[in-house]
Amino acid sequence: MKKYYIIIFILIIILLSASGIIWFNNYNNRIHNQISGYLKTIEKVEREFIVSFPIYEDYFSPEKEKRLRKFLIQKHLSFVKTRKIKPVTKDDEIILKAESGEFVKLPADTDDLYYFYNVPEKYRYLNTKAAAGLEMLTKRIQENIKKRKDLPAVKIAISSAVRPYEYQKKLITRNINASIMSTHKYGISFDVFYDDFYISLPEADAGNSKTNALLEKIRRKFGFILGDSLRRQLRSILTESLLQLQDEKILYVIHEKYQRCYHVTIIL
Repeated sequence: MKKYYIIIFILIIILLSASGIIWFNNYNNRIHNQISGYLKTIEKVEREFIVSFPIYEDYFSPEKEKRLRKFLIQKHLSFVKTRKIKPVTKDDEIILKAESGEFVKLPADTDDLYYFYNVPEKYRYLNTKAAAGLEMLTKRIQENIKKRKDLPAVKIAISSAVRPYEYQKKLITRNINASIMSTHKYGISFDVFYDDFYISLPEADAGNSKTNALLEKIRRKFGFILGDSLRRQLRSILTESLLQLQDEKILYVIHEKYQRCYHVTIIL
């Protein structure tokens, strides 16, 4: 009788083990299919950007280069003089201007259509009108995307915002392209690094918290990977948007070749 119990017990163990293996395999297959499906979504987004937008070299022309350097730094400084805007000399003046409402701190939330590229947090401030101009630029970029194709939002890389006079002086010693005659110290200018972008890929819901966490890591990582691989296409969109706003007298833009950025001064 004991032998029968032992046999039954062994059979139960075998059945449970088999069920566990089947469940585990099904679970793994489900995760694999969910990840594979999301990677196909990413691939589709990449292909649609490639098909819908020219690369920067195709979009670029001598006429556009001229327009990107139509208003050089003296014109930017003339605007400052006309508006009688005072420069920031030291770091602590930034906070005082923020407290008075003259400056605003630029947030770095996931909903924002820009991110910071090597900008210390204490310098992530702009004059309130310049901040409004930055928002206009990011919205115009999305509009120029949507009019061609319904694609995810693109975030631009801000590589410089306000730079106090003292910081600018130090920067000159290690950056030959930096100049003391800069509008950054007035908080009305920012730089957009045109070799780096982020694509806000759609969120995925796998119905499982652990799988969702994994897919979110993939989404964020591939947002930057696609931004890099498509940077020539995305630079075309950025350039188009800057020139539109310059024609509308919202901003001045200078193409800084050696810094690989666009220096933007808001003239609202």
